[in-house]
Amino acid sequence: MSKFHNWLIAATLVGTTGVAGWVGVGGGSVAHAQFGALGERDLEDKPGPDFVVVRARGRVESMTGADRFVLSSKGMRFRIDYRPKEGRVNFREGDQVHLRGALTEPDRITADELVVTQRGRRERVSRTLTGTLSQVNRNTRRLVVDAAGRKVTVVYNDRTEFFRNTGRGSATDFRVGEAVRIVGTPGADRAIVARRIYSGGRPGFTQGAVGEIVGLDARDQEIDVDFDGEVWTVRLRQATVRRANRRLEIEDLRLGQDVRVNGSARPDRNVDASTVEVLLDPSRDRE
Repeated sequence: MSKFHNWLIAATLVGTTGVAGWVGVGGGSVAHAQFGALGERDLEDKPGPDFVVVRARGRVESMTGADRFVLSSKGMRFRIDYRPKEGRVNFREGDQVHLRGALTEPDRITADELVVTQRGRRERVSRTLTGTLSQVNRNTRRLVVDAAGRKVTVVYNDRTEFFRNTGRGSATDFRVGEAVRIVGTPGADRAIVARRIYSGGRPGFTQGAVGEIVGLDARDQEIDVDFDGEVWTVRLRQATVRRANRRLEIEDLRLGQDVRVNGSARPDRNVDASTVEVLLDPSRDRE
């Protein structure tokens, strides 16, 4: 019999005594456990007449369903089924959370209480690089950008878009020593494959600005939009979202789409959107 099952039986035997303490799971003390009789208003999935309640802190590593996720805590992973008794809490991958629930298996917790202690950063398909051009090789279509003392190789191709002072440009417009903003995706050998390269102009949201969706959060009704090399969070709760005169929901949006946004700018690069228009792009749209 495993060490865990020996411990679980001991916990069950003292279940009605109300003993509380720190318990070891998988060789590390990661949760505070309390033993006691399970009331009817507590968790629905109870392991038996007695139960083990754990309080755990960790990071939401991956979502496996609307209310199921993997919690990473001190190098260990637990499968979490979230079944709130009241007032569901919104959370997403990367968030730091503190939860309470029943330990039903060695690696599974059914949680009825959850608090987000720190919001995590959403992963984005694009990366933004700001710096100065130190090398330009148009034969190999490679640039080297000095970004705060760090040399970063940038590769461009036929799909890369160039902008100078908010207007369309080309690769021949750029010279060594110019300040640039580059939006792209990670490539081989730590290079960035550029989607858009900017010189001049001012990044960020302005009324009616066009940008690329680089992050989606359906639960919080938010999208991250890259406006000329600066990423803003656009809140959609009060917004009308359309594409070619057809109304859309956030579930219809896709990473990489270009959108025109109208709304009210808020501090910390947030926008309360009133309208969001998904722009048609024949080179990307397949609908």
